[in-house]
Amino acid sequence: MTIDAALRRAAEALTEAGVPDAPWQAELLLRYVLRWDRAALLARGRETLPGPERTRLEALVAERARRRPLQHLTGTQAFWRHEFLVTPDVLIPRPETEVLVEAALDIVRGRPAPVVVDVGTGSGCIALSLAAERPDATVHATSRVRSAIPLRRRRPALRRRQSPHMLPVPQAGSGPRNNQDAGERRRGPAQPPRRGRLAATPEWRAASRDVRHWKDWRT
Repeated sequence: MTIDAALRRAAEALTEAGVPDAPWQAELLLRYVLRWDRAALLARGRETLPGPERTRLEALVAERARRRPLQHLTGTQAFWRHEFLVTPDVLIPRPETEVLVEAALDIVRGRPAPVVVDVGTGSGCIALSLAAERPDATVHATSRVRSAIPLRRRRPALRRRQSPHMLPVPQAGSGPRNNQDAGERRRGPAQPPRRGRLAATPEWRAASRDVRHWKDWRT
């Protein structure tokens, strides 16, 4: 099977599954498998797709058809000026969140050496984007998901620019020791609402199938 034929078959499978932008997502999956850019894919489409790559592509297409997020399959998501690692441990960075980065930059504009705190940092996309834009800033990032902290430390941008301070916080249920701790816990990192509460909201019903059927809402 040629690469072009494999791409068409992948696009057809995703289209039948109701995946939005199926041809584009099929192309992204194929490029991920081959480790090619788009120019290479266009130029070499008549070549035969090797058996191992074909098997891997088919497996990825099947997972995407089940509504596993594309970013979980490829492991990356573009945000601001960088590409971030993404795993099921963190929420996928969304384009709308870039508005928050813009707002934060507006707030600290003109302030020398500002201190910024990103509560519930997840993938670290906000903290790292701010640190890259303002290398003079001290950026703190907190997370309840400890496995997300090594993920953020692997960012290439952090080896060239100031790194945010990664601050894991106590897990839920550990209990405050005194009134001061209770106050700190109330100001602790935000968590997504429980799925049961979300299901009754118009926002939940209007959400994409990727969100409603695959997201881990930690009940």
